[in-house]
Amino acid sequence: MADFAKSLTAKLARRGIAASEFCNLSNAVERRIVKEYGAVFLNADAEVEMPDRCCFKNESEVAAFQATLKISKRTIGGCTIELQRAAMNALLKAADAVDAITPKGACPARRSFADVQISWNETVEAATDYWRENPNAEGITLSAEEAENLASLAGERQIKLIFELEEQNFLFHPDRARSIAVYTAIPGASQHLLMLALDIEEYANEKVRGALAENGWFQTVFRDRPHFTYLGVKEKDLPSLGLKSERFEDREFWLPDI
Repeated sequence: MADFAKSLTAKLARRGIAASEFCNLSNAVERRIVKEYGAVFLNADAEVEMPDRCCFKNESEVAAFQATLKISKRTIGGCTIELQRAAMNALLKAADAVDAITPKGACPARRSFADVQISWNETVEAATDYWRENPNAEGITLSAEEAENLASLAGERQIKLIFELEEQNFLFHPDRARSIAVYTAIPGASQHLLMLALDIEEYANEKVRGALAENGWFQTVFRDRPHFTYLGVKEKDLPSLGLKSERFEDREFWLPDI
């Protein structure tokens, strides 16, 4: 298996981007972004456009990136979705092979920075309220001061504090047993911002997953079962990119080996 960091560095170098400028792996938040969502950065389709950073800071950065893309729009199963053209072409081939692939949810493909931020804020607020009223595994609740401090922060400072609280067993996933990062993407880091991800209804259908994989679509966000990512390669080639297979229930997820 190839080393993910080396594969990413080599891919970025071919685009004239230094790995240190794209993402600082010594930064706790940026390293977490790569660990949770970084498989998409190794997309091998030459027609796909990729960002020059691992996380967008605001709406204007997302809009500027999306404005550079070759976008395809289709109505599938009554839902209009937008993806990068290469990803859409591969999706339609997969859909033809199994008769139907149905988008899932209100924003199954393209998202804005605001879409991701809203989901993040709602999740953080609900978890903060929960931990003010309920003790963690050590029998400790969040104090009013801690909750107010968390609410006062934004961006990387808030994200960093949430991960620190999660290390203290104040987990922000709605089930209070897992990290927030596997429930809603870190603002600016969602694969949907790149227009290379799609949530689908038939995620439990093995034939659908097989057709998607045959056309370069894989599950790359651990335990997010409806979420598929376009990587533009065959499954046999994923280890050579520095991705490792991890199973959850009956599902296989391809994650950065980092």
